[in-house]
Amino acid sequence: MINKGYRTSKLVLIYLMSITFINANDLYKENLSVDFIEISKELKCLVCDGQNIFESNSNFSKDIKMYIKKELNDGKKKEEIILDIHSKYGDSILMKPPVQLNTYLLWFLPSLMLLSGILYLIRKRTINN
Repeated sequence: MINKGYRTSKLVLIYLMSITFINANDLYKENLSVDFIEISKELKCLVCDGQNIFESNSNFSKDIKMYIKKELNDGKKKEEIILDIHSKYGDSILMKPPVQLNTYLLWFLPSLMLLSGILYLIRKRTINN
């Protein structure tokens, strides 16, 4: 009986501790402007694998976040900040790289490969029949 009461009090204590625990990172993210969040989600961390600046905790992303905050405080618009960072780091910093003449192959190669595979299978099937 004592063991059951001890276990219950332990569970209640753990529950109360989990309720009162406040994650500093969540508070930090709640106080950010919408522009900051949008900008940092559009930019890719060059150190991390496919992670955006907003979610990353690398030193590179921390530097970019500080730069974005500084530029927003100086009155720059979202588009200006993204263009500035894009001009420094190139297309590799954008989460969605633009469709340009030099990136057509990147954008359309998967579709071309799939289409050529389907055509190959159709042709092979018609030849065998």
